[in-house]
Amino acid sequence: MHLSLGTRIGPYEIVSALGAGGMGEVYRARDTQLNRDVAIKVLPEVFAQHTDRVGRFTREAQTLAALNHPNIAQIYGVVDLAGDTGSHIGALVMELVEGEDLTALIARGPIPLPEALAIARQIADALDAAHEAAIVHRDLKPANIKVRADGTVKVLDFGLAKALAPEGVSTTAHAMNSPTFTAHPTQMGMIIGTAAYMAPEQAKGKAVDKRADVWAFGVVLHEMLTGKQPFSGETITDVLAAVLTRELDWTSLPASTPRALRRLLTRCLERDPRRRLRDIGDARLELDEAANADAVETGPAIQPARRWLPLIVAAAATAVAAWALSTRSPVPPDTVEGHFTIELPEDAALVTNDVPVWSEGPLAVSPDGRVVVYVSPSGRGTQLFARAMAEQTPRALSGTQGARLPFFSPDGRWVGFFADGKLKKTPLAGGTPATLADAPDGTGGSWGAHGEIVFAATYSSGLFAVAEAGGTPRRVTTLDSAAGDGVHGWPQVLSDHRAVLFTVVAWSRETSAIVMVNLQSGERRVVQQDASFARYVPGDAGGAGHLVFVRDGALMAAPFDPAAREPAGTAVTVLNGVRAAQFDISTSGVLAYAPGTGRPLEFSLVWVDRSGVSSPINDLPRGYEDLHLSPDGRSVVATIEEAGAEVPAHVWLADVGRGTLTRLTFDGFSRDPVWAPDGKSIVFGSKRGEDKFGLYLQRLDGRSPAELLWGSPVPFWPDPQSWTPDGRVVVFTTKGTDTHDDIWTVSLDDRQARPWLQTPATEWA
Repeated sequence: MHLSLGTRIGPYEIVSALGAGGMGEVYRARDTQLNRDVAIKVLPEVFAQHTDRVGRFTREAQTLAALNHPNIAQIYGVVDLAGDTGSHIGALVMELVEGEDLTALIARGPIPLPEALAIARQIADALDAAHEAAIVHRDLKPANIKVRADGTVKVLDFGLAKALAPEGVSTTAHAMNSPTFTAHPTQMGMIIGTAAYMAPEQAKGKAVDKRADVWAFGVVLHEMLTGKQPFSGETITDVLAAVLTRELDWTSLPASTPRALRRLLTRCLERDPRRRLRDIGDARLELDEAANADAVETGPAIQPARRWLPLIVAAAATAVAAWALSTRSPVPPDTVEGHFTIELPEDAALVTNDVPVWSEGPLAVSPDGRVVVYVSPSGRGTQLFARAMAEQTPRALSGTQGARLPFFSPDGRWVGFFADGKLKKTPLAGGTPATLADAPDGTGGSWGAHGEIVFAATYSSGLFAVAEAGGTPRRVTTLDSAAGDGVHGWPQVLSDHRAVLFTVVAWSRETSAIVMVNLQSGERRVVQQDASFARYVPGDAGGAGHLVFVRDGALMAAPFDPAAREPAGTAVTVLNGVRAAQFDISTSGVLAYAPGTGRPLEFSLVWVDRSGVSSPINDLPRGYEDLHLSPDGRSVVATIEEAGAEVPAHVWLADVGRGTLTRLTFDGFSRDPVWAPDGKSIVFGSKRGEDKFGLYLQRLDGRSPAELLWGSPVPFWPDPQSWTPDGRVVVFTTKGTDTHDDIWTVSLDDRQARPWLQTPATEWA
């Protein structure tokens, strides 16, 4: 439908035509109410003949309009136009973005590295914001990326490939025919241009998620650096064949391309989406490293003493890097002085972000900073590997299958770890591991210089100490139920062996703190609130050093006086993007860490049949936990964690057949749902109000509110496990006032809870 100059559409007056293509026309218009110029994209009149497509387009546009980010072209709304046949034609009102699109910039040749990195960083920021809102672009390409004169990047047409696709037609098939709105379109060129940026799974017609955008990002980045499309051909078939089979010409990259950028491209352009970079937010770490490539490649030699050498173990990219940071001067601890990179082979990689690294504890650094021991995937479990800085190949430590949370002895000759419900040690040089104590669910250990190991046998056991040769452990700490203690873990014995730093998690307040306990008197003192996973870095000649810890996904450091046992200054940020216990520091000052997003991990729900064939349940990646399938197999209830939300977790229901998600809980902090045998209700644990924990029953009739089934007398989560077959009794785990986790039951008839198995040990159903 052609619009003439001066045509009015509500408050919008057409000023000029900007472009046209097979999917409509784009005009510059003046918003007479707000006194600004906008872009109006008018859909083809034939589109309006399908009311289902118009309705879905409007709904998708409303979702897309919620995106508000400086690198995303804003959608202002949808307006109706009357077509020649009397139909109603949809038109999208958008932010008008001045400047050239990336296609025009690339046409002039390869984009210089600093400029390409700046553009790529902004594209990654835009994609990250959209993915956080569960929106996948599906059609990212240079023609959908504009660069303004001031260098600001705007990504256009988020989600429109899905919004414009006919009902029942995959967005993949549609994307092959989604033309870009340019001033001089040629349809065949449009189709080839789009197909060249498809992820392999998209080209095959399979369901796609945000990893398709990661692939397209890699293709665009490669094209910016080389000046030509990495996958090209004379026909669509040629292009798709190249996407699916052709090996990339890595030699076409400029010789000056930093290693970090080559590593990022390799991860983005992995054909198997399971091995591809999972989160575009992680790409920013590599881009930032590449931006400092000159300092990295030619920086000064790393000094062996009085330095922090943060050894970055990039879990997603199986890479290791290190920076030298001075701790002797008042210079902020994120000042980079030098850095080197070590690659880990695929068959000896670091455990990835697909495992809960807060409990797996992926790495440890020897006291002299010369060796890193880390947890690597091995079959269906894990194994420890040792990687010396001066060697090229890591070696497996025999007998360490199932290992977690490694830590070194003070002399660096032994490695302690947890496996098979035991605390163990093994020689670094190789040999047979020895069992030291029971540790059903070990939550961290530290080897003191006086021959004792302080460890947490379970997350709720408190801390114990045992001789390095093994023996009967003695208690060091006990959880304070009145204070809401839920976890004592991840200890570090200070060098004088008179005190231990450890993390206390308070479930009732959903907070954590770093606490110090005196090993002789048992006196406890909080040294940092809202912090976890403390490590102490000694200063020169026994003077004040630094307390390093994690807070809100960032690695922090604060001056710390070991004699006064308290902070000696204000904490500052050392590094961003460090999730949980993914770091360690040697006594010589080597810091090793595995970067992460600091957000809950996202997964996609899939259905796996008895033959092992999987199919997606929905296209809604979320932080799913505690999955439970309904008795009829038609629905799944799960806990979903939401990053940045005021209440971080709620219970949701996923409909397997329709691929939809419905939120079930709105009050408090709820999790751990379990279906009743009849499939008509669920039970879950919830915190509603200060220190008010309970089991709640939710009938799934769409009308009934959640009922309090049992209120806990102590500030701890009740964790439902199962029901009796008649659906009258719920089995759950909770903590007693004087015991650890015990198994209880509660009857729906009298709402009375009764202990079923209650001992000083920890029991789970």
